[in-house]
Amino acid sequence: MAYRPEGIITALLTPFRDDEGLDEAALAARLREQVAAGVHGIMVGGVSGEYVNLTPDERERLVREAAAVVRGACPVLAGILEPHTRAAIHAAARAEEAGADALLVLTPFHNLPTMPGVVAHFRAVHDTTRLPIILYNNPGRTGIDLDHGAFAELAALPRVVGVKECRRDLGVVSEQIRRAPRGFAVLSGEDDLAFLTFLLGGRGAILTSANIIPHVWMDLWRCAQRVEVPKGIELHHRMMPLINAVYTRNHPYPIKRAMALAGRPVGPARPPLLPPDPAQEAAIRAALVELGLAAPG
Repeated sequence: MAYRPEGIITALLTPFRDDEGLDEAALAARLREQVAAGVHGIMVGGVSGEYVNLTPDERERLVREAAAVVRGACPVLAGILEPHTRAAIHAAARAEEAGADALLVLTPFHNLPTMPGVVAHFRAVHDTTRLPIILYNNPGRTGIDLDHGAFAELAALPRVVGVKECRRDLGVVSEQIRRAPRGFAVLSGEDDLAFLTFLLGGRGAILTSANIIPHVWMDLWRCAQRVEVPKGIELHHRMMPLINAVYTRNHPYPIKRAMALAGRPVGPARPPLLPPDPAQEAAIRAALVELGLAAPG
């Protein structure tokens, strides 16, 4: 197990046709764009990929198609976002068989287990797969926040290689980075906090807005590695209007709409997600115009 997550990993959107079926032609096109941009990884079937709106067969198809298109140009990560352990084990096995290089495993939401139960959940998935595992700590969606003790216990497992961290408190994230054992990657899951996380020692990020501006994110990552802080700050502020416009409730419909306006359509999101209202659409278009990705409306 050699994979160690680092750099810019795109949380890929799942393209749908107007009838809500998977659009494999659009999926292949978007995957090729990401490879051409040089991203360090592609994650399919996460929150941005509408995991909870997909069937198990569709999730497996996404992984299989991504692995076939990418063909080793970068790692393909599969989201495992299940509320109970047996389902997570089964989903992990299907993703591994379909060709995933690593798994992003979410804390088991809805059941609200104790922290020992959460640790047991991750351990059970770990012990039944050969793939590297990135923990997914997203308390805003799950109601569960992994504590430092749980991180220490899980990071000691041989195939747990990092965490996608969606906590908004950079002081807590900084302490997590300081405590991380050698080889354990703390990855930002928050587009607006990613650059600051890089400067604190975070090893990368799993990002939604990289669907539409992967080249900008690659430039920002290089700035962080070279400690070119003024240029990095400039790029960060350049991206913020778009991030603010799309990073809202109803995710990922706003970023899907942005992709359409930028000429790289991925179709609709599935209900109960709804298209952006006129005010949000105007904000999305304005941000794209500022980035040179769309014409004024």
